[in-house]
Amino acid sequence: MAGRYRMLESIDAGTVWTAHDERVGRHVSLAWLARPRDADPEAWAAAAARAADRIAALRHPGIAAVHALVAEVDGGWTVTDHVTGRTLARTVTEDGVMTLEDAARVGARIADALAVVHAAGLAHGGLTPGRVLLAEQGTVLIGFGGGHTATAVDDLWSLGVLLAFAVSGEPRPTSRTGPLGPLIAALTDPDPARRPPAARIAAALRRYLPPVTASGWAPPAGPSASAVVPVPHVAPAPPPPLTGFVPVPAAPLARPVLRRRLLIGAGALVVVAGGGILASKVLSTAVPIAKGIDTAMIRPRVVMKANGAGVRALAYSPDGSLLAVADENGAIRVWDMPAGILVRTIEDGYAGSLHFGPGAALLSGPAVWDPRTGETLHRFPDVLGSECTTAFSPDGRTIATVDGKGLLVFLDISTGRTSDRVPTGHGGSASAVTYSPDGSVLATCGQDGSASLWDPASGDRLGEPLTGHAGGVTCGAFSPDGRTLATGSADRTVRLWDTATGRSLGDPFVTEWKGVVFDVAFDAEGEKVASVGQEPSVTLWDVHGLLRSTGSPLLGHDGVIMSVAFHPREQIAVAGGLDGSVLLWEL
Repeated sequence: MAGRYRMLESIDAGTVWTAHDERVGRHVSLAWLARPRDADPEAWAAAAARAADRIAALRHPGIAAVHALVAEVDGGWTVTDHVTGRTLARTVTEDGVMTLEDAARVGARIADALAVVHAAGLAHGGLTPGRVLLAEQGTVLIGFGGGHTATAVDDLWSLGVLLAFAVSGEPRPTSRTGPLGPLIAALTDPDPARRPPAARIAAALRRYLPPVTASGWAPPAGPSASAVVPVPHVAPAPPPPLTGFVPVPAAPLARPVLRRRLLIGAGALVVVAGGGILASKVLSTAVPIAKGIDTAMIRPRVVMKANGAGVRALAYSPDGSLLAVADENGAIRVWDMPAGILVRTIEDGYAGSLHFGPGAALLSGPAVWDPRTGETLHRFPDVLGSECTTAFSPDGRTIATVDGKGLLVFLDISTGRTSDRVPTGHGGSASAVTYSPDGSVLATCGQDGSASLWDPASGDRLGEPLTGHAGGVTCGAFSPDGRTLATGSADRTVRLWDTATGRSLGDPFVTEWKGVVFDVAFDAEGEKVASVGQEPSVTLWDVHGLLRSTGSPLLGHDGVIMSVAFHPREQIAVAGGLDGSVLLWEL
């Protein structure tokens, strides 16, 4: 071909060949680009050559280097590095379908490579199992087949089909795609605008892989090791903003901007560099300072649109990869947050609180679920009735619950055994039950206007009840270090408590709305508390040194907001309201 390339072997139905470059004495790969019938030959050849030049400038271990484009009458050939290995098509045909881990490894590498291609404004345009090589150095894309006319969303659809082929053997999405089904469905969504970007898909797929070691990914165990050669880990390009979610149009602010206030006075407030409080004698004199977060400029993204059922609770998994949302009808929707797609809907869930345990086990009402499959892992209807308020211990071994009579009991998940029932003094079921991050302290909140701290190991109360609210205590949350408890109340205030001494830390945060505070949450660094209630807004409070509101509230909901959470590792807040929507803000 072209007086230079001697074709040796077809590796993709005659459109991709292994060839020998007679001029330089080396093997190369040739991929055919068909010219559209209505395209002008000269204009098409010029555009294809420009695309080949731009692809040649890309550098990624998952992309075979492009050397040249050889134009012919009805198309052209791209010339790339020769890569030794079997194609994905041949591997699946000869060895059978891949394991979840192998398919995820191959898919993550492809998605990483596509992210680089798409960031350059290009597309592969011919992604098929025959153009994916499983080589010694890892998965490599060859045969760019139309990057000058194809788009990124075309590649995403092809990636979905490719993943379906890897795990089912069928070159199309089927019901036999297992845990990758939701990702495949998102990639092949009929609406191209809803397909998640490649970088997000790569991040989602990597969660199915073993932990990273110093030398790269641990090789797959067992017989599946022969299907895919272990490859060194290649760090992906930083993921783009969460563009998989729908932005909410800007709306005029109906409320005044609040600025942070520093509490100072004749008393002393001593703070160490890390923000830990050494002494907390604080007077109520408040002086505003100008420094703050310009939250008025932060616009939310829609995780879940209103669907007629109000959101009652939401929770992040410990690694932040999943978000569970419970609505007032008892349905629980589990979202893959990096990819921005719905993973699972559990129809017979519970409209109350949600708690994740280790391994992403999800506690809702009387049952523990696998959030990805919807399988019920444990169910304790005799202990965890509908009137109970529950919490999952961080180690996943124990459920703490307060029943309708205000009795606290600890349930061993593995044996089903319960501890002696202890009166909480709340006069009825608790409004909230929550563990500290290390599991060493449990907090219960009640309509009697108090909160209590407990030792989960012994079941004993730690000190006296925490009193100070003028109304029922409706919610509670520990700081990441467990040293501070935030509580919200029907008296429209948020209070902070030192969990070691049981003392209130400074004056309460007074919300602008006249009503109940339904939920509070600490951010990942323990520097901010978010509160929500009977207003369509989220208020952020700066707790570093007991500062006040950080700025304008976070807006976007159309009614009462019932639940709020922070991503456990990133500055992302998410809230769900009775309008049925879940909104996300990148702070």
